[in-house]
Amino acid sequence: MNKTEVTAFKDTLIVRIDYEDGDGDIGPMGGDVTDNAFLIDSRTNFPFGFTIPELNTTGVPQAISGSVWFKFSPNVVVCSPVPPGRLRDTFNFEIHIMDKKGNESNRIVTDDVIVLCNP
Repeated sequence: MNKTEVTAFKDTLIVRIDYEDGDGDIGPMGGDVTDNAFLIDSRTNFPFGFTIPELNTTGVPQAISGSVWFKFSPNVVVCSPVPPGRLRDTFNFEIHIMDKKGNESNRIVTDDVIVLCNP
């Protein structure tokens, strides 16, 4: 992640994951633009969905690896309802991706992110 402490409604948060795929079939199923990457907010269990584009454009199954970045704009980096007087919120993301066959990757959990609610 680009930051582990952010200010609500002000900062952009970028999360990077590294991937390896043995047959190179990461990308939208059937050419759709359906979400195939999910970052689940630990506070709400809300899944932020993203579409990872076709990564292996050769059409031939082959191992691929690399990195994918997910960007959260300031209007998404917010505090959950906090009790009066509480100035911080903390969360992490559980992340997984799905390949074209619907196989789900291992799930990983990010480091905690502290959100400054009332700077």
